[in-house]
Amino acid sequence: MKIPTILFLSFLVISINSLLIDTKLKSKARAKRIQCPFDDQPCQFSDSPSPPFVFTIRGYIENGATNAAFAASDISSLNITFVGNGQTYTAIIDTQNSTYSVQLPAGSYQRSASLSNYGTTSATITVAGSSYESTSANTVVLSQNALSIRGNIKNGVTNLAFSASDLSSINIIFVGNGQTYTATINSQNSTYSIQIPAGNYQRNASLTNYITSSSNLNITGSSDESTNANTVLLVPVYEGWRAVLSWKTTVDLDAYTKLPDGTIVYYKNKVSNDKVVSNDVDNRNGSGPETTTFNFTNSSSGTYQYYVNSYSKTQLNVSEATVTVYHGSSQVAQINAPNDVASLLYWNVFNINVVAGGAQTYAQVNKYVTGLN
Repeated sequence: MKIPTILFLSFLVISINSLLIDTKLKSKARAKRIQCPFDDQPCQFSDSPSPPFVFTIRGYIENGATNAAFAASDISSLNITFVGNGQTYTAIIDTQNSTYSVQLPAGSYQRSASLSNYGTTSATITVAGSSYESTSANTVVLSQNALSIRGNIKNGVTNLAFSASDLSSINIIFVGNGQTYTATINSQNSTYSIQIPAGNYQRNASLTNYITSSSNLNITGSSDESTNANTVLLVPVYEGWRAVLSWKTTVDLDAYTKLPDGTIVYYKNKVSNDKVVSNDVDNRNGSGPETTTFNFTNSSSGTYQYYVNSYSKTQLNVSEATVTVYHGSSQVAQINAPNDVASLLYWNVFNINVVAGGAQTYAQVNKYVTGLN
């Protein structure tokens, strides 16, 4: 059976039109980056623009003081953001490896990293492709906020400031956070100053002919000369023993020494009859120091007991009292008032047992007692 020419031509025209329409739909879909499911199914497309292509950015997180990675616990509160293209992107922090990662479209970004006690650091970053830890621009360096510390420098025996010429050889350092920081000395005012991050430090002060003084300090904020803990007390080298009492609050504490014969050396009886023990300084208006000197002779013998009394009847545990013990050219101990049994007003800090013409044995006691036992 022959198909009439007119019918054949009509079928041909319809087929060509269908092909042209489908081709236009596919072209339109491809222009919008929308793929048709299958060639034998209708194309699905939207007028919404397709998402931009994103790149992976990874980088190290380093401590500016040590140029090393942070411990996981140190960056638990870290936040890193990238602001650009009208959007804010937040990085994922890998605390175990001290790194970060983020997915970003190409463009220019302001990267901001914020961490408690470290402030906020910012940098402009251009993203044109993926980059990783080996790219130095990706490294986030965080440095702790510097705190200003100022303090007085005093003679631990006289409680007086030094003259400028006396401090020509002084050196004060703070050791902590894996670093050593050196203070600036103002010899005219007998003070020092330093800029350091928050943290725990050992402060060491050395001066020719004086015993090197060491103290442990917890720095949490800026402070000046009015902070008692900032005062550096330097005690001259001495063949015998010295005990220096200081405290950090506005209470009145007194040093007592009970001799083997029962005699008490304190602010009313400042020197023992045999001149072995003397109360050199009695500070009533400040935070110390009160210095006691022991000059044992060949005839000295027995146990000498050193106490601190709260004259103002204030609980000793809130006074933040410290007794530093020196012997010869060395600092023997630095003892803090204990926190227990604070209602007692006497603190037996240490005893020295002396054998006539022989050994002197220091023994730390460090406990509260009801009186001069």
